[in-house]
Amino acid sequence: NNTWILKNVAAKEDTALTVKGKLKAKPGDELTFTTTLSIQNPEGNFTIQQEKENTLKVINPKVDVSLKINDTSDDSAFSLGDDIVFELSYHNTSDVTLRNAVLEMTIAGDFEAYDLKSLEFKEGKTPQIDNNIIRWTSEQIKSLEEIKPGDKSTMKWSIPTAKEASVFPDPPTEIAVQNKMSFRFELEDTDISKEGLPDVSDTITTRLKSATKLTAFARYYDDNRT
Repeated sequence: NNTWILKNVAAKEDTALTVKGKLKAKPGDELTFTTTLSIQNPEGNFTIQQEKENTLKVINPKVDVSLKINDTSDDSAFSLGDDIVFELSYHNTSDVTLRNAVLEMTIAGDFEAYDLKSLEFKEGKTPQIDNNIIRWTSEQIKSLEEIKPGDKSTMKWSIPTAKEASVFPDPPTEIAVQNKMSFRFELEDTDISKEGLPDVSDTITTRLKSATKLTAFARYYDDNRT
């Protein structure tokens, strides 16, 4: 139990008291907090004026997120003009319903290697593309509005790579792109924002295969023999 003394509170004054701390609990626990407002008399005794009880349920929202590129979760390589196939799987392993989920793919490094304008996604509306971020919301995928405990899904899309090396600022042999998915969501009957509850995949790097050019040429030798 903790007691806070407010020495002087003027008539009709509104006063807020904020308490921050850490709780020891496990998922599924329900913690009850009782707040009592009392007046202390000259003898030091307290007379209760108002009492309020709040219950806090401890949850552990968790989504398993995995990303594959060209059928592997390992780093891979591509050639100019290749189509790269992405596969994302997610599974709500918690006991709470997730709402208004947002899927984002962040492309770092030499993302000019991807022709994002030609992205192909057949399982819903075309995602939002913001520079190097590809984003799906419930506007593109209806099922992201509500993901119940145990729900799982897999989605695929493809992105063609550039056909010419001229789009790259550096030699093709040094081109590498880092790909990572994030999954954000809101919780049912809570005021926790989806920005505070992200689940992310491992980062997978795709590299441009070495572009070796062979040049054939002839040399003329003037061999004067006697």
